[in-house]
Amino acid sequence: MSTKEQFSNLASSAYFITFSLGLALRCQYLTTSVSGTTHNIKEIFIGRCYGYIALQNFTLRPGVTCPSLWQEFSRVFVNREPCEVDPTQYSRFLIESSSPVPPNKALFWSGVYDFVSSYAQAVDDVLVISQTFTGFLLDKLTWCGRFKSTPQSEGINYLYCNDSQGCSHRNMLSFWALASREFAKSASGLVRVLLTSDNKTPAFNNQSIFGSIELPNLSPQKVSKVEIMVMHGLNSKPNQIDRCGIGSIKELQNILTSHNFTWSCQDNPKSVLHHLCTKNPNNFHCRLAIDNSTTTNPSKPNQSGLIIGIIIEGVVIALLVAVLLGIILRGKPGNFCSSKNGGPGSSRLMDNHE
Repeated sequence: MSTKEQFSNLASSAYFITFSLGLALRCQYLTTSVSGTTHNIKEIFIGRCYGYIALQNFTLRPGVTCPSLWQEFSRVFVNREPCEVDPTQYSRFLIESSSPVPPNKALFWSGVYDFVSSYAQAVDDVLVISQTFTGFLLDKLTWCGRFKSTPQSEGINYLYCNDSQGCSHRNMLSFWALASREFAKSASGLVRVLLTSDNKTPAFNNQSIFGSIELPNLSPQKVSKVEIMVMHGLNSKPNQIDRCGIGSIKELQNILTSHNFTWSCQDNPKSVLHHLCTKNPNNFHCRLAIDNSTTTNPSKPNQSGLIIGIIIEGVVIALLVAVLLGIILRGKPGNFCSSKNGGPGSSRLMDNHE
């Protein structure tokens, strides 16, 4: 597919994405207080670009540079009031910053941003959108523009991005929706989705970015299996409403089945539980998990049991040797065991027992 065709497809879908997410999340984003554009956003963006290239051995597309990527991204909102921004114009930047998603590594999530960020860094076999080149450039950044009233003005609003009509929020949301769509379309092999039962909302929400954007763009022809991971907090009671096979998780399983996906589901899988326990190792559930792993994992035998076994084995061997020596000595003439000066019989039998 040519770059022009890619741009056309992205642009045509952006209107639907913006409209549907705006309806689903309008109240949330109108009432959320957000500060202005991240200070030094240009320097941060370009610095991240060079850093990603160096650390990940990443190669930009021919003719694309870090400064040119910033120009392509910022032209969408700089010197424009938020409600004048056309989110479809992010499409060309998304094409120029796109990067392949390795098979079997894509991890999708909903409602667990803080956890998944550190989890993905600790677990080598997963990749979340914030670890892709596009996501890395803009993760945790805020941006919005304003009309350039003076020649000295940058056309960027560093004071606030919470206009009364919610345009700034929808613009950023549209950007992440488009980026998430491309991330999902690139996923292949085994993919994972991490959800949580600890929020007040259902673990699976078909109006979330995962439910409304990423899930519909997964391809059954490219994805061999979807692994659902349901996280339950260490200090909360087990949620009987959202678990594998129950509640909104059951709804997700039904959707996957209807679209011919193979899937599996785990509540608090080991990798998730272990990462939860890194910050709270003395929690009851963490100590229980450690105890279970030492008694049920044959590759890691119980160390105390091993030591006791060695001691018992040594005592038994010593007793057998003593009995054999006793039998041999009884068959010899003279009272060997009563020899003067603590004869060799008494001392060596004592050595064997010690």
